[in-house]
Amino acid sequence: MAALRWILLGIGLLFLVALAAWELRRPRQAAERGEPPLGSAGEIGAVPEQAPSAASGPRQRASAPPRVDLPPLEPEIPFEPEGYTDPGAQAPHATRGAPGADAGDAGFAQPSAPAVLPSERSVRVQWPPDAQRCVLALRIVAAGEESLSGRSVRQSLGACGFVHGALQIYHQPAEDGRALLSAASLRNPGTLDPATMDFQRFAGLSLFAVLPGPLAASAALDHLLHTARDLAQRLNARLQDEHGAPLDATRLESMRRTAQGLSGPPTHAEPSG
Repeated sequence: MAALRWILLGIGLLFLVALAAWELRRPRQAAERGEPPLGSAGEIGAVPEQAPSAASGPRQRASAPPRVDLPPLEPEIPFEPEGYTDPGAQAPHATRGAPGADAGDAGFAQPSAPAVLPSERSVRVQWPPDAQRCVLALRIVAAGEESLSGRSVRQSLGACGFVHGALQIYHQPAEDGRALLSAASLRNPGTLDPATMDFQRFAGLSLFAVLPGPLAASAALDHLLHTARDLAQRLNARLQDEHGAPLDATRLESMRRTAQGLSGPPTHAEPSG
């Protein structure tokens, strides 16, 4: 009996050792097979997410996002520099009826005529023939290396009373509408277009008076000098003579002698074309 007892005790001990060894190896084997450990979601019925494979069935494409129709773009408003008026534009009529029709019959009020701006004043360019004319000219050039801004040039000319007119350049009208002074670009052909000059830069301006003209020669020279200094100050520019030399006292005296040599009252000039 004692021997049998020792045999059964040995068998029980071997069973306990084997059971302990099996319990220790179980988590390692489960990790190798990819099974969830004890106490994880796998034991409470949660199904782990499976990676997609070719055996799971045909691959489905993601649905395309819904199409959104954008509203049409608004038409671009053309740029029109301030103070510029299209010479071909005509004021619209208030009614479609006769010019003398009562605005009240048309169902809306008759718009009042807009005030005439200084930039809309007309100017008559009447210069003497080539054989009879004398031109007093000055140059207005940038003070530094950077050229003159076209927008600043247009605004400064307008502030000094110049309007765009014949020969595609600017003119300063007198009280009777005749051109006192004219301004052109230094670069050929010398034209200045108010519709595009805001986007351009200029090396300088040529400011000149054609004699005989609305003023006597001496008065025209004084007016030319005064206006040129005003423009130069507005543009932060320098004054030069017509050949590009500095406008010093010697050159001014020469211009005054030229003006004094022109005698006689202003003559009627021929239109420039």
